[in-house]
Amino acid sequence: MKHLERLGLRGGLIKRANFPKLSRDVPTIDFSGWPIYTREDTPDGLVTDFCRALEASKDRIPWAEDAPLPIAQMVRDTPEGHLEVPLHAAAEQFWQERGYL
Repeated sequence: MKHLERLGLRGGLIKRANFPKLSRDVPTIDFSGWPIYTREDTPDGLVTDFCRALEASKDRIPWAEDAPLPIAQMVRDTPEGHLEVPLHAAAEQFWQERGYL
C-alpha cells in the first residue's frame, strides 16, 4: 500500500461499518471519482466540446445517486472525486466560466 501511495495513488478504506460481512476494515486504493485524462496538447476546442457535452448530459449519465451527475465534485479535488493531475487549461477555463470552480 505504501508503495502504491508513493506512486501517487490515494489510499482508501473499505469500512466494515458500511459492509457488515467484513471481519474488519480493509485498506485499499481509492478509485473514487471520474478521472478523464487528456494530453496537454489536445486542442482546446476539443476539450471544450467534451466539457460542454458532459455538462449538457449530466442528468442522463448514470452514477451512484438518483440525481444529476455532480460536476462540481468531479472538477475539484474532493473526497468523492480525486484530481491527481491538473485539469487541461481549456477544461479549467470552461468549468470556471460555468461557476463550478
